Amino acid sequence: MSHNAKGKGQQLEINKKNMYEYGNLIYDATEGWLFVKQGKKEDLKTETLISSLNGLGKKGWELVTYDSELGYLLKLRKEKDK
Repeated sequence: MSHNAKGKGQQLEINKKNMYEYGNLIYDATEGWLFVKQGKKEDLKTETLISSLNGLGKKGWELVTYDSELGYLLKLRKEKDK
């Protein structure tokens, strides 16, 4: 994480370009593919893993990893580079 020291108090400024939001893609046998972000579930209304990932990818989400308990972990850059 980059930072800049400012003033006598050495205040740190976080580079917002490196901030991410995270979400989990999970499959529930009764509800289908769900995307969980900040504790809220969103029904993706998709039939397959690939269509779920493609839909999230079009919104800017990137697949990070898979965990057997958490499901598929995705990240979204909060601030776009200008």
